[in-house]
This record gives sequence, C-alpha cells and structure tokens, in this order.
Amino acid sequence: MQMFSNVVRGLAGALEVHEQRHRLISENLANVETPGYRARDLAFHDALESAFSGEGAAAARRAEPTVDPSTPVKLDGNSVDLDLETTRLADNAFRIVTLSRILAKKYAGMRETIDGLK
Repeated sequence: MQMFSNVVRGLAGALEVHEQRHRLISENLANVETPGYRARDLAFHDALESAFSGEGAAAARRAEPTVDPSTPVKLDGNSVDLDLETTRLADNAFRIVTLSRILAKKYAGMRETIDGLK
C-alpha cells in the first residue's frame, strides 16, 4: 500500500526541482562579476516531467545543471545577466511558496482523514 499518492510525490519532487533551481540561480547571482563564469540552470521541464512521472523527488535529485551555449557572453567570459537572474529568482521563489502551500493543504487533508478514523 502506498502512503502518498502520485500527486503528492510529484508535488514533493517539483518542490525539490524548484529548490535546486533556486540554489543554481543564487550561485549565478553570486558569480555575476566572476570572469569566465557561465550561468547555469536545470533542464527544468524535463526535471519537472520526471518528478511527476511517478519517480517524485528521486528524479529531481538526478537533474543535472546545464549551461546554455546560446547565452550572450561578456568580454570577461561571464554570461550572468543580473536582470534575468533576479527575475528568475523571484519567479522561482513564488513557485516554491505556491507548491509549499499546496503540499501543506494535501497533508492537512490527510491529517483530517486520519483524525476522522480515530
């Protein structure tokens, strides 16, 4: 018997993908002035698809950071765009909060069901 549905596992995996992406964006911002640094991201849609394929968080942990070769590079070899990265960070933070709230509601529903069985 499965304790959590595929939806809950998928949501947990999606949350982990977004957390991993948040770390990468933060690293990009921290290296905005590092010569030769290339901005990284996840193969995001593939990672989310894997998270909801039944693998959940295990699939999210396997997501590898990538460098987009088409990203413009400055004279010092750095490809971090400050405006783009801060926008991505804010959007990603919003998605983390939203996923956390959805998961909290799912767990609250499970708790109500369990309490109702007592």
